[in-house]
Amino acid sequence: MPPADLRRYIPAARSGPETVQERHALLKVHEARVRDQMRELQRSLDVITAEVQIYGSDRDRPSRHILV
Repeated sequence: MPPADLRRYIPAARSGPETVQERHALLKVHEARVRDQMRELQRSLDVITAEVQIYGSDRDRPSRHILV
């Protein structure tokens, strides 16, 4: 969670049940950010995995492949 959101979340959590909706909203935004990051990391991992497979199956001629 970004520091700015933490600065809002921590006092809200200490305030008790009246801030449950605010905390829930902050957590939902944070969850969406983390899911976006995970999707981007998975795309990167997929590219790296494909490159590893290419280089592993064609060790004699790796220079013909271009890293993405």
